[in-house]
Amino acid sequence: MTSADASTLQEVVVTARRRSEICRTCRSRVTALNAEQLQTQNVQSLTDVTAVAPNIEVNAGARPAAPLTLYIRGVARAIRCGF
Repeated sequence: MTSADASTLQEVVVTARRRSEICRTCRSRVTALNAEQLQTQNVQSLTDVTAVAPNIEVNAGARPAAPLTLYIRGVARAIRCGF
């Protein structure tokens, strides 16, 4: 095995339909980005992901300590960042 082989992702498991499926055989659409793609797209924060991945929206809180609200396919989740 070469070092390139060791760093290559072999399999992606998707649980979008509440069961584990291999990405190649599931019917759900998946956006997967590697570090190089994130750099090329100038993604530097979670809010930047919305420009490169469909069905994702991030609303930053109004205050520095306020949680982010992350929407994936319309389902919301509040995320606390910081201390």
